[in-house]
Formats: sequence, C-alpha cells, structure tokens
Amino acid sequence: MAFETITMRPITPLVGAKIENVDLNALTAAQETEIRQALIDRKVIVFRNQQLTPGRFADFMSLF
Repeated sequence: MAFETITMRPITPLVGAKIENVDLNALTAAQETEIRQALIDRKVIVFRNQQLTPGRFADFMSLF
C-alpha cells in the first residue's frame, strides 16, 4: 500500500516496516491513520530517532 503522509520501508518481504518522515510529537490525523494501517499491514513497525517524553509515548500508544 502506498501512503501519502508517511514513508514506509519494509524490513523483510512479509513482516516489519520502518516508518520515516514523521515526528511522533506532532502527528496529523492522516499520519495517525496511515501508521495504524502500516501496523495492520506489516505487524511490526519501527520508528527511529524519536524523542518522546513518557507521557507523549503513552499518548502515542493509545492510538493502537
């Protein structure tokens, strides 16, 4: 699936993806939707180089 607001790079052919070009501290509604879909599609998603407070991390995890 092609996404419009995030970049998803598969880690393996069937499972896992690296999500790029997103700041987890300032997500738009469209990015939240696409991140949820990426998790459904790939089962495991990875975000690199994010700086989240514990509270913001909890907020982000509530999306799922």
